[in-house]
Amino acid sequence: MRFYLAVYSCEPIWSGCGITTVRILFIQDNALDESQALVELAAFLGGQGHDCNLLLDRVERDITASARTYDPALIIVACSML
Repeated sequence: MRFYLAVYSCEPIWSGCGITTVRILFIQDNALDESQALVELAAFLGGQGHDCNLLLDRVERDITASARTYDPALIIVACSML
């Protein structure tokens, strides 16, 4: 599984609008298929001050409700789930 991160600007797209922390939700199938790229991306974004959370599809009873409760600005879904 690979994640590609394209950087088009050195300045975040949300700069200038008062947002300093972005809530980012990662969704993957299960804990056994944990992606190293997903872990590294979450660690990088968390280190930049963003609030990251992970939902496991096979663990959550209602993944839609859980995602809405977390209220993320960005949802990243592991490609193997598509």
